[in-house]
Amino acid sequence: KMQASLPTVFKKGDIVGGRLRISARGHLTIFTEKKDLDQGYYVIGADIAEGLENGDYSCAQIVDHKTCEQVAMWHGHCSPEEFAYILVDLAKYYNNALLAPESNFHGVGVVARIKLDIKYPRLYSYYLKNGVIKKYGWKTDAESKPIMIQELAQFIRDGHLRLNDYNTIEELITYTYDKTGHTEAM
Repeated sequence: KMQASLPTVFKKGDIVGGRLRISARGHLTIFTEKKDLDQGYYVIGADIAEGLENGDYSCAQIVDHKTCEQVAMWHGHCSPEEFAYILVDLAKYYNNALLAPESNFHGVGVVARIKLDIKYPRLYSYYLKNGVIKKYGWKTDAESKPIMIQELAQFIRDGHLRLNDYNTIEELITYTYDKTGHTEAM
């Protein structure tokens, strides 16, 4: 049951979508053709699911770093191990894109496979506050999630991000604030 009284984080007027072209490449939808330019021109963010056939979907969003346009999206069910290879294939295809998979839960194994087994070199990394320990992938937790959501909402409101996928837009529109001020999907 949808709770219409909850305020949404993202509104339809905030998001301007482009054209949608379904690709014959399985779960990959390409909205804008790839430009053969320097590495780092594209960034791929990934949300890793458990891989169950009737569970959540794994998703990779491919964004043009210069224009902030969503140029493609991979969405589907597969094992986390298989998704690691899909992500690296996408990153290589998109001019050795910077690959930024989530490193929570099943993402820990995906990040490890990409770094240690596949040895893809352009994996997003950061240092912990002490500046000594380097971490790979991006971590969503109680501290980082509100910042990430607020920054994304502001980025969309300011017109800096062009989303081309209707389902992504619809999912953002259903993102709400709960009674305590935390964000969640309806």
